[in-house]
Amino acid sequence: MSIEARLNKLVARKDANTTAAVEKFKERMSGVVSRLDSRIQKMVRTYAETNNLENLDLGFALHSRAELQSALTEVGYFDAVDEFMGGYSGVIDGVVEQYRLFDTALSLSPTSVEVIKQLQQFDINFFQNLGNQTTETLYRALYEHTLTPVPFESVVSVVRGTLEGTALQKYAYTYANDTIMRFERSVNAITAEETGWTKVKYIGPADAVTRPFCMAHVGKEYTKEEAQAMKNDFGRSAWVEGGGYNCRHSWVAVP
Repeated sequence: MSIEARLNKLVARKDANTTAAVEKFKERMSGVVSRLDSRIQKMVRTYAETNNLENLDLGFALHSRAELQSALTEVGYFDAVDEFMGGYSGVIDGVVEQYRLFDTALSLSPTSVEVIKQLQQFDINFFQNLGNQTTETLYRALYEHTLTPVPFESVVSVVRGTLEGTALQKYAYTYANDTIMRFERSVNAITAEETGWTKVKYIGPADAVTRPFCMAHVGKEYTKEEAQAMKNDFGRSAWVEGGGYNCRHSWVAVP
């Protein structure tokens, strides 16, 4: 089998693995949102029953903050993030395998290893902040809707609507795909510098959902300088972001 065919096979396997990981994260986030909704409904009813209230007041909003902060852990959000981030080691393994196709054993310098670790930490921080942002959004909604006494069923309805509008619910797939693909492009950029190779190839699927920008460049080789200067159809760096949000394409150094 030619190097080209082996590279295409590797790219197809990588795309399938990434898609599966992102889909699983999206599915887990859907479960997290559902359990969070149930958790908050229970919190509302328990508070109302314990305090013998028909309407919830500002005291409930103040009481709920601590519970909201622990709720994401209880419903499995951070477990799902940890599982997804564990897949980053597979990204690095895939990059190493790319170089094996060209009979090159990739050996990263301590500095590059540290940079890659920091990039991974950036994405961990991103998902932690996304979780915190979600609880803050919920807390603000609870607070604003209990400034005056309201029936607890109204609060439950507000919470459900707020949850459905959060980024955690609406953009889980996009966030997961874009973080892991940005990480892969970054690792490829670092390894290209390590090898000193001057050419890169745009790799990824060419199917019905491939953007015109990516279709125009996939499978083609450029100098690193050409690739680094390239802008996608959104006017952003294709070296960093590929074709844009939800892009499944990356760059690989070639000898």
